Amino acid sequence: MIPAVTRRRSSGAYVQSVYVAPGNSTSLTITGVTAGNTLVGFILGANTDPSVSGTPTTDSQSGTVQWAGSYHDTSLGNYYACFYIFGALSGSHTLQWTASAGSWAAFEISGVTAFDQFTGTKLQSVNGPISVSLTPPVTAVLLGVCLQNGGLSNEALSDPPTGFIHAFANQNAANGSVGEGCYKITGSAATASWSWTDAASVHADAVLVSFK
Repeated sequence: MIPAVTRRRSSGAYVQSVYVAPGNSTSLTITGVTAGNTLVGFILGANTDPSVSGTPTTDSQSGTVQWAGSYHDTSLGNYYACFYIFGALSGSHTLQWTASAGSWAAFEISGVTAFDQFTGTKLQSVNGPISVSLTPPVTAVLLGVCLQNGGLSNEALSDPPTGFIHAFANQNAANGSVGEGCYKITGSAATASWSWTDAASVHADAVLVSFK
């Protein structure tokens, strides 16, 4: 499966993102990484909690994987986890997990030195919206992802949430799932939140992470 890649040239702390659509993939590759930047990975829709399964995620360039946290959708048994690698080496990185997940996402960001917060929530059998919020530190990078499942032909997610910038989207519902990613650079400690709307009255899960 060929991942979708989105890259922006700007002075902001977002560099690029990669998304692998649902299909039980066990790895994701992000290319052209700048030395010293931070890689942030999301494992979406896994059937076990990646963050407590020893050290299941590896980096082909031997970066040190640290976990931001995980969220458990108890109604479906799915897990949504986030990990990060500070001080990445330049070039291509293949992130590998020992078990399959619904989908993967990875971001490359710059100008951060510490993990701040992680949170997640679900939307069950309701036609939107799904909202997540946290209070980030001053000068933070916020990354958000949402995965919607249901097997319906009209699945879609609003793009992007108000106040956030689009990073990637897979709105092809042929396999019964859609995915969406976004980011935001904030210079204040006010509560940051987003709200996605799904279109199919099924269920969606979303996570939000911040770095400073």
